[in-house]
Amino acid sequence: MSRKSLYEIIKNANDKDKLADRFLNDFIYTIETLDEHEQKKPSKAFHPSNLNCDRSSVLEVMGANIDGNKKTHNLISICRNGTSTHLMVQEYVSKMASLGLNWVFEDVAKYVAENNIPLKIASNMNIDSGVYETKIVSEEYNIRGLCDGLLSYKDKDGNKKYVLLEIKTINSRQYYKMNDILPKHRVQAVSYCSLLQVDAVIFLYVERDLLNKKTFYYKPTKTEKSAWKKRMTFLNDCVKNNIIPEKPAGINCQYCEYKKLCKKLGEGKLKYEPSKEL
Repeated sequence: MSRKSLYEIIKNANDKDKLADRFLNDFIYTIETLDEHEQKKPSKAFHPSNLNCDRSSVLEVMGANIDGNKKTHNLISICRNGTSTHLMVQEYVSKMASLGLNWVFEDVAKYVAENNIPLKIASNMNIDSGVYETKIVSEEYNIRGLCDGLLSYKDKDGNKKYVLLEIKTINSRQYYKMNDILPKHRVQAVSYCSLLQVDAVIFLYVERDLLNKKTFYYKPTKTEKSAWKKRMTFLNDCVKNNIIPEKPAGINCQYCEYKKLCKKLGEGKLKYEPSKEL
């Protein structure tokens, strides 16, 4: 083989690699750019999934500016995969009753209306359209949430019982270590049980790599529910009086959108002044 022929082979291989690299870079750019355009403004309401930190919860409801860090394509893809897993699980769960199994995927709006529960339905599930979540709103506590599923079943005496379904996707390292629900998910369970007046939650954890699954049953105590109500009153009072609560100890701030702002504000309780964001 001549030196020229060898050079052409190497050049062609390099050109193909460059084309593949260009595609990958453009693909990543598309993910990050479209996500940035699709980001919604905070609703200025509390959310069950974001209640682990009093300070970040209050800052969000106050409409404080987030740090502005651009999400990476990895994090965006993890979130999108989580959404897809939710839909897959909910679709199968909604069909369990058709196989004669003792699980019914209930209409949350109908349940709320029949039981006179003080919630508004922002948007209801529509199984025929592939929508399984229900957006609920509590004006009393200024909290909005997405209910993954409300299930009913018959107990051994034939009585109809309700339990909430909460779906979580986690990495394999966490998955294989866990033997109970993750502590950060407890407040979410207490929130939904309190809002929907349901006794317990079944957590379904799905491992991201091989989609292995674990379930845990969690029933909040009366003490937890009472503490939750007091805490929601406290958080709403903070917003009403423009007060930022103290930074709690032992909180994982890795993915917090107010990490930089929180550092500028200091750790103690203080009045909220937007000028301090600058």
